[in-house]
Amino acid sequence: MKKVLFLIIALMFFEGCKTTDPGSIPVSGPVYKKPGDFNFIVNVQDINISNPANDKRSYYKIYIDKIESGRTAIGLESQNKSFSAALSVNKHLLEVEKYVLDETQGKYVKVNNIYQPKPAFTYFDIPADRIVKITIIQDTSNNKAEIVFEYDKD
Repeated sequence: MKKVLFLIIALMFFEGCKTTDPGSIPVSGPVYKKPGDFNFIVNVQDINISNPANDKRSYYKIYIDKIESGRTAIGLESQNKSFSAALSVNKHLLEVEKYVLDETQGKYVKVNNIYQPKPAFTYFDIPADRIVKITIIQDTSNNKAEIVFEYDKD
């Protein structure tokens, strides 16, 4: 009986001392969303609009690699407007153009170049199996834009 008990304890001890394959140990780190219908998102918003009466309806045309790729939804300048697309894994060039509603003409017109977001162009990379999110925050008081690049996380 003692031999059987000793055998069981010895087996349990050796079972617990097994080494594991280092590749099977999960590595902690950020968990990124996997691309589905799109792998690229642009969010644009204007800040520092001094008077709500000056908060005009607007949208942005999006150019990727100098080709018009679409536009954001229409909203007030102070609201977040977004655009998404599926791009190839590569380096790309992004340009945005701002359009506002001219109420006297009853149509959207391109904002004068002096009031377009600066910098006018920016390069970005699309890696495999990642969603790239670019946020452009246009400061209307000094006519400068802050561009933030990030990978979309779960």
